[in-house]
Amino acid sequence: MGYAVMNAYAQPNSAVSPAAQTVTKVASALMKSAEDTQSIFKDQINAISQLRAVANECNIEDWDAYGAQPLIQPPY
Repeated sequence: MGYAVMNAYAQPNSAVSPAAQTVTKVASALMKSAEDTQSIFKDQINAISQLRAVANECNIEDWDAYGAQPLIQPPY
């Protein structure tokens, strides 16, 4: 289930059955947990994203204009 769908289930709505109320409560708790996790690990997530971007830039032959090989070699 994607973020948008989970967020829709987490919003208060007109559903009145106990099962629907349980789904709303659980979805809301999951959304809060996901948002809290992103807050706590924001710096680490950004650092990993930047490392991946650099690795992608350096994954072509001669990436440094001095004949460097790609960082990630294909398996043979």
